Amino acid sequence: METRVRAPSIPLKEALVYLLLGLAFLICETTVWTWLDPGHFRPNLLLILIVYLGIAVPLAAGLILSLCFGFLTDAASGGPAGLFTIIYLSIFALAVLIRQKLDPAAALYQMLIIFLFALLAEIMAWSILSLYGWPLDVILASSSTLFLAAQAISVLVTALVSPIFFRFFELIKFTYEQQAGEEV
Repeated sequence: METRVRAPSIPLKEALVYLLLGLAFLICETTVWTWLDPGHFRPNLLLILIVYLGIAVPLAAGLILSLCFGFLTDAASGGPAGLFTIIYLSIFALAVLIRQKLDPAAALYQMLIIFLFALLAEIMAWSILSLYGWPLDVILASSSTLFLAAQAISVLVTALVSPIFFRFFELIKFTYEQQAGEEV
């Protein structure tokens, strides 16, 4: 994986596949999951993709894709401008920092890393919202325990499904590496 990470770029087709997957995840998150799961117990598939991009894709391509996903999520969420852009870029940067130190091949490792990043994303979201003037004590006091439990379960579910998606992303990468090898 290290030679791939240090490569200057990825094939355009592969980048487009990641972009389309991210768009599909965003559409599912904002439409399908909302209908199927009004309690917000859903996984954050876009976060899994962003962590994968930070671990396995060259810096420039992953940064551009993470930035696009942040802008699109901000536009779709209706929340404060820049909230998800800041969160996704921070998560991507942290994933880039750890990719040189740890091997993301084990499923347990993937679940642990995604759990920590999903928890960090939730903490960052609430912290940034408080900076925008949304008082956390009022939000948390008025929120039902179901909402807080849904946030915690969402973090756990995101971590539990992450190995499946990491495997899927690895298959995509493998397919394009094979095609690049055949062209040479």
